[in-house]
Amino acid sequence: MIARDVGRTAAATRRRTGPRLAVALRIGRRVLLPASVLVGCVLLWYLLILALSLPSYILPTPLQVLRALVARRWAYLPDVWTTTREIVAGFALGLAVGLPLAVAISRTRTFRDSLYPLLISTQMVPLFALAAPLTILFSYGQMTQILVAALYAFFPIVVTTADGLSRVDPDLIVPIRAAGASEWRIFRSIRMPAALPALFSGSKLAVTFAVGGAVIGEWIGGQSGLGYWMRFQNDSLDISGMYATVVVLTLLGVTLFGIVSLAEYVLLPWHRRSRADLGNLWRGT
Repeated sequence: MIARDVGRTAAATRRRTGPRLAVALRIGRRVLLPASVLVGCVLLWYLLILALSLPSYILPTPLQVLRALVARRWAYLPDVWTTTREIVAGFALGLAVGLPLAVAISRTRTFRDSLYPLLISTQMVPLFALAAPLTILFSYGQMTQILVAALYAFFPIVVTTADGLSRVDPDLIVPIRAAGASEWRIFRSIRMPAALPALFSGSKLAVTFAVGGAVIGEWIGGQSGLGYWMRFQNDSLDISGMYATVVVLTLLGVTLFGIVSLAEYVLLPWHRRSRADLGNLWRGT
């Protein structure tokens, strides 16, 4: 009897600890693997400096970058706030323009045949070249940075959302159309919910692209922000400080990506099990 009770207790303990252990292993895997890659990149950085004998004014060591980052500390916050406002505004503008355009392209063949090739051809133009005339047009205001960020953001939103709207399963539409539903109701209840995963995939790309757009605008004509500060550090030959600002900018981009991924997780509960992209990195389960 005692042996049987001990066996039952051990089995119950395994049943309780089994799921917890699986969760811990998944969390450890998602933390340890990126951390290992990061450590490997830092070691490769050091080896590159040693192998090529690069001076610090070309490529500073990770320790020098860390010292520059710690030296400025909270002084980054005003520039981070400025750049964040520009990124969010540019992303919102890209979404406001790109979403109706995607709907028009997916629903009307005339729009698709006329606008889609034009959209693709616009991406062949270096958007960096557009920042200079926009800076002159808007007299070095923040509108330049917002517009450049929007130009970077709206294309992935248009492409992914139009593709998602066009790939809705016809078997979902035929029954509700046979029941007499209008096209607007079909769009609202079938097409748009089915295309939301594609919209969020495009939004995650768009918000990261908007980071680069805002920094380019600040570098060319900004009076504040991380891009402006990087240009100042470059002109002052503060290369370690410039690399430290790149680290801050990277953390900002990862944070914004995580916010969009979190919004996707909260707003699309039916899509959680099928997610297999980088948005899963922030999840613990």
